[in-house]
Amino acid sequence: MRTQSSLILVLACAAAVSGCRQERPSTETFNWKGPVTTGSWLRLRNVSGDFDIREGTGDSAEIRLVIERSSSYAPEASVKVLQTADGVLACVLYGDDNSCGATEYRGGNTTKSGFLPFMRGRTSVEGTILLPRGVKLDAESTNGDITVSSIAADLIVSTVNGDVEVRGTRGAVKLTTTNGDIALGVASLGSALGIETTNGDVTIDVPTTLNAALSMRTTNGELDLRLPGNVATKTAKQILATLGTGGSPIDITTTNGDITLRPSGNP
Repeated sequence: MRTQSSLILVLACAAAVSGCRQERPSTETFNWKGPVTTGSWLRLRNVSGDFDIREGTGDSAEIRLVIERSSSYAPEASVKVLQTADGVLACVLYGDDNSCGATEYRGGNTTKSGFLPFMRGRTSVEGTILLPRGVKLDAESTNGDITVSSIAADLIVSTVNGDVEVRGTRGAVKLTTTNGDIALGVASLGSALGIETTNGDVTIDVPTTLNAALSMRTTNGELDLRLPGNVATKTAKQILATLGTGGSPIDITTTNGDITLRPSGNP
């Protein structure tokens, strides 16, 4: 019995040494470029990693991503790009149990938990996306920050654990996160602006000439309205006001955080 135990111990030690030699981080890149027509959507789906999205030039979108694996045991990742009825869909897929389609995204598992420490690993994918002018954006991640700059079209941006920062928007905007802050800079207002986070602060910079119907609500936080307007309701947790002549709705909600609405260029 003692001999068998010793043999098992020796084999385990040998396996550990062998496995440690395979524990090498790796990095690879993914690049895609293709035409996306004005007025259509580019939809992005990811589980783990940051997106930096900007307006590009020409009529083609570019997706430049970096796939990082913490060890050779970490799940492999791939990127699938599909043409859809209303534009282009790009999904980041991890491991084996995943799917990507126009109506469903299941990203898969980004981590592997082995019995021994060297058999564990984590994978993330992050990078830069360039959009042609006039292409609408729908970006979604679970664990990661999303930054958007100078997109002159409608935006839908959502993450669960991460911050959202959007600057220079000129269309309808919907931004959501659960655990993170939201920062927005509005160049001009589209048909509507909806902002929601659960655990985080919201800061919005808007032109002083903005015409909108404003609603600001928090449960555990403070409200700071630094623009002139016709205030219909003002309490510690809710402000309803008309900015300028009124018009498109601005709806801002957080549960645990502060909300600040201020003029552009005057932090």
